[in-house]
Amino acid sequence: MAEITGVECENFHLPVLPITCGPSEKCIQNAQGQWVTPQEFEAEGQRGKSKRWRRSLRCRGQTLEHLLEGPDWKECEVCRGQGELLGCASCDRAFHRDCHIPAVGADRKLWSCTFCRMKEYSGNQQHLGKSQAPARQMEPEVQLKCELLLLKAYCHPQGSFFAGTPHNIRDYGEPFKEAMWLNLVKERLAEKVYTVSWFVRDMRLIFRNHREFHKDSDLGDVGLDLETEFEKNLKETLTLHGASENGFRVP
Repeated sequence: MAEITGVECENFHLPVLPITCGPSEKCIQNAQGQWVTPQEFEAEGQRGKSKRWRRSLRCRGQTLEHLLEGPDWKECEVCRGQGELLGCASCDRAFHRDCHIPAVGADRKLWSCTFCRMKEYSGNQQHLGKSQAPARQMEPEVQLKCELLLLKAYCHPQGSFFAGTPHNIRDYGEPFKEAMWLNLVKERLAEKVYTVSWFVRDMRLIFRNHREFHKDSDLGDVGLDLETEFEKNLKETLTLHGASENGFRVP
């Protein structure tokens, strides 16, 4: 684990710790005397792919997470930000209302996150029979599975890279048929317009477009871990409890 050497941290008992370092600023001095950004500093400590940066940075032998931690300290499972969070009643996870999938209504107080709801469903031995819903509509338990898959993608260390509209969207042309990103998938999933095959197609399109656009750059490898994790979760999640009986198979 890397150590912050260019920051003076005399009093750890202050009610507020001053923050002077932005995500793109070279504001941390490493052991070689070079000034680097927080991301570069994480990479030196072999934590470059970790969202839990508070555990990657140490000052005077203590992790930044420990210095910041208080009795009510929590961070959003998706964006790792703080602020007004809603804690799950069944586990220790917390989310911003709009970060969670599905988004949590303002009137909800006690609730269980999608991770816990999926565990409850997995432990239920009763399964619905063949779908009577229209072909384009997913049953509630299938919707839940897709919500879990998308939420896991957002929580992945590389998830934030693919969340927003691609910065190079104006350059999309052949061989790209269309641009795709996680927030758009989230929007469509919330509107309940997806079939499973359409959902999976859009998720895979995100990674396919990125690999093709950056095929001549090291940036093309950024999403490989997330793509591998998604495919693994896809096979595990959508094949639970006789999934083929509900009108779909893993593509």
